[in-house]
Amino acid sequence: MEQGLTNHERSDGMLVRLARAGDRYAFDRLVPFLVAPLRGFLGRRVSRQAVDDVVQETLLAAWTALPRFEQRPHTTFDMWFYRIARNKAADWARRNASRIARETSITPADEDRLVAPDSITGVEQEAEISALLENLSTDQKTIIELYYANGLTLAEIARKLDRNLSTVKYHFYRAQETLVQARRASEEAKQ
Repeated sequence: MEQGLTNHERSDGMLVRLARAGDRYAFDRLVPFLVAPLRGFLGRRVSRQAVDDVVQETLLAAWTALPRFEQRPHTTFDMWFYRIARNKAADWARRNASRIARETSITPADEDRLVAPDSITGVEQEAEISALLENLSTDQKTIIELYYANGLTLAEIARKLDRNLSTVKYHFYRAQETLVQARRASEEAKQ
């Protein structure tokens, strides 16, 4: 029996191993545990109308790629799965970029209704955050997203990623430092 793991976590690991071996039933048993957090994760990256489609694309891509998934000391199933989800969200954004630009473009009539010309829009803010996150390692990005986007505590993230809490804290605080420095550099470049 694996020390420190709950029955749920042990069964998840077993389900992942069985699914990797091609057991569709095992993958189907994993899906209910994946979908709710995945919907929340994707809900911050794609339009509300697209969430269900991108969830399905992510699940299909994960099932297809699962035989190639390798559990490594610093790569858990969740990290691997959310990387697929992040890539599918990016694919969706690329496919829909022109439509989004059309829908969010400002007409001269709209300009009069703007509250503050210097205020940052949600789209601009999302783009700025995405650019800042590119300064982080994959581990740091995953931890930051699980903390801020999914609302998990550092202890919950450590359990979810099967990592030592001290390691998660280190990556979290290093990521925050990196983001602050990147933000300062971005602000200075604008001046």
